[in-house]
Amino acid sequence: MLVLFSAAAAMTAAIPNAVPDTMSRRCRGTGLSQATSESPTKYATAIDSYAAITGTQQGMCILAKERRTAGDNAGMSRTLAWMLWMLCATAPLAAVQIAVQMMLDPRTIGEAIAIGQTRVDADRARFHGPYRLPVNKAPIDFVEIVTPFRRVALHAESRARIGDRSFGQRQALELLNTSPAQLDVWVELTFHPQNNYIGVPAYEVSLIAAGGARIPPRSVERVPRYGPRVEGETLRIPVPGGIVLPGGSQPLLGGTVMAQFDGRSLNVSGAYDVVIVEGRNELGRVRMDLAKLR
Repeated sequence: MLVLFSAAAAMTAAIPNAVPDTMSRRCRGTGLSQATSESPTKYATAIDSYAAITGTQQGMCILAKERRTAGDNAGMSRTLAWMLWMLCATAPLAAVQIAVQMMLDPRTIGEAIAIGQTRVDADRARFHGPYRLPVNKAPIDFVEIVTPFRRVALHAESRARIGDRSFGQRQALELLNTSPAQLDVWVELTFHPQNNYIGVPAYEVSLIAAGGARIPPRSVERVPRYGPRVEGETLRIPVPGGIVLPGGSQPLLGGTVMAQFDGRSLNVSGAYDVVIVEGRNELGRVRMDLAKLR
């Protein structure tokens, strides 16, 4: 991270001070640059006033050029700073930290909000990538890990996708206070189209530590999905305790098992196996490395 910010500083300092040829040419005859002479009405009053004070128009031409140069460079600096900030925020997490963050300070919350509200889809996809752990063993598609940092980013993103960019520090703190230091594990399921389920089966989720200790969740909820999952649709965040409405004429084709774990009982830089079982039958497992997440 320090290397990226050093690069940002160096690149910002390296922005050239030169201006385009149309602005760098000195005034000829009247003391006006080409850019100024192309808009005589805009600059006439200022040039006349400056000429009355100094007795020359050449200095005014230089002053106009310097102002345009400063404005151009300021705009380039702002654009470059934003691009480098997004690079730092979405860089491979293993390179910038060694532990998941269970408690967030205002600066970190601001970073999460910025990621969620970015308009660059590639940056958002790069951030979410490490949190999705593929299983691809029926009926389990993949496992999503939701840390406190990602929870803020997801809610900021869901609001931004419907045009509401008002999600800020206050809303993020309220969200985090409802479930402090909580780590969520979402197991995404797809059932056979001819299944006869009337609800999501009683699948259980647990974490297995490196030493073999089993860590149960403090709560589990199962949210059915009626109809197919559509990738790229408006982001839908399963909400624990929410009311699930019947699917009407649509069949039950999948669901989400949401397991909430107390992050304070976990090694924030450790690795765990996420294990999904039905009774004594293990349906699948996948490795979760908290050192690679935020």
